[in-house]
Parts: sequence; structure tokens; C-alpha cells
Amino acid sequence: MAWVRTALSMISFGFTIGKLGQVVQSVGVKSFLGHTRMMSVESIAYFLVILGTVALAMATVQHRVRMRELYVMGLPRQVSTSFVVATLLIVVGGFALTSLVMAL
Repeated sequence: MAWVRTALSMISFGFTIGKLGQVVQSVGVKSFLGHTRMMSVESIAYFLVILGTVALAMATVQHRVRMRELYVMGLPRQVSTSFVVATLLIVVGGFALTSLVMAL
């Protein structure tokens, strides 16, 4: 459940930044050495949406592996609400990224 919450936060924050990026074109980011580097808001948004979606996909795979291990140990199979929600949010992350790329 923690992965679902964290990934959903990254996806929604990235999508929000992407939509705000249509108004604000670039952001200055200071490095450790004091140099300022300009980054587009859209690149930050894409990064967050992709990171959230990939993290959620990896967490879903890890969950399936653990559930399979528990089944092998003799526990009954159960439908996991977390797995269903995570799978749906992966689809939502894909739609969010598509929306950002197509500038809808």
C-alpha cells in the first residue's frame, strides 16, 4: 500500500507540474557548485510520471512474487486489493503520460 500511495503521489504531482508547465516554460535549478541550470518544467513532469509508473509496476511484480511464495508455503490464494489498485494506477499513469506528451 505504501508503494501505491508514493507512486500515485509522483504520478499526480508530475501531471500537475506538466499542466502548469504549459504556463511556465522553464525553472532554474542550482547545483552543488552554485551553477544555475535551466530545466524545462515538462521534463520534470515527464520524469515524475514515468518514475511513479515504473515504481508502481516494479512494486506490483514484487507483490506477485511474494504472493506466489506464500502460496507455495501453503497459504490459500486471495485476491489482493492492493494489486488491483496498483494495476489500475499503472494504467492511469500511462494515460497521464500520454496526456502530457500529446499536450491535451
